Amino acid sequence: MNLQLVQNLLSSLSVPSRLDEIHLDEIQRSIFIKRDDLIHPVISGNKWRKLEGHIKQFNSKSAKGIVSMGGVYSNHLHALAYVCSVLKIPCDLLIYGWHDNQWTPTLKDALNWSANLYPISRSDAQNLRDQNFDCIQDKLKTAYWIPEGGGGEAGMIGMKHLVDELPQNFDREDHLIVCPCGTGTTLHGLIKHSRHIQIVSLRNVKQTIYPMLNKDRFSWLPATESKSFGKITASTKQFVLEFKSNYGIELDLIYTAPLMQAFLNSNLATDYRQIYFIHTGGLQGNRIHL
Repeated sequence: MNLQLVQNLLSSLSVPSRLDEIHLDEIQRSIFIKRDDLIHPVISGNKWRKLEGHIKQFNSKSAKGIVSMGGVYSNHLHALAYVCSVLKIPCDLLIYGWHDNQWTPTLKDALNWSANLYPISRSDAQNLRDQNFDCIQDKLKTAYWIPEGGGGEAGMIGMKHLVDELPQNFDREDHLIVCPCGTGTTLHGLIKHSRHIQIVSLRNVKQTIYPMLNKDRFSWLPATESKSFGKITASTKQFVLEFKSNYGIELDLIYTAPLMQAFLNSNLATDYRQIYFIHTGGLQGNRIHL
């Protein structure tokens, strides 16, 4: 891998990301928002945090390219395609739920960044989640595999950097982190690299089990709406627009907005001395809805 290209990419990132203190009228108190959404216009939030470790792992191996999978709106695939384009790494993206002529903005961008796109069945996707690679054995002979969403041990390397960017005294029992959940990699990393702070999230994919999150200081928030993963309601759209108007921060419709809604509807605001909300980016998914 060309080290100058890597350096150019790293120099384009705004890290450490900002920590903004905002006063939320809904709960009449201030919280801190970790603005990982501002790391980069494309590879923002935990998308970069998770890819950071995988790019290092790829560079240490003799692989000729990278292969990963996700859905037609995947923030992870969007960021990966961009990074591979910048670093001139061959990139194969396996897309489940992709129907004929369903060219989402996410897939169009990936194609424009020279990624190779391949439709796969949902059963193949589940096999890959279970680490049964029979359906892509030919690709893995020369490529480095990144699990869905950028998960795995390598995906947690960047989480330590995120934790290191928080204030020195953040890790206290009377402090709280509010962080979205997809694959659980970000949450797992936050738990792994802290000792005392309480952590809450919202279970977006209700059927998914997260054994690595079974810790006394982690808990799930109740959702404000009962809906399937990826379904965007009118109330969530309105909430995103109002939150941006009131506080100047855009939340994404799938992860950060429903989580913020759930947090504001909870009683947690009175329970903790300091509260840190992790903005995990993913704003590219808002394009076709707002």
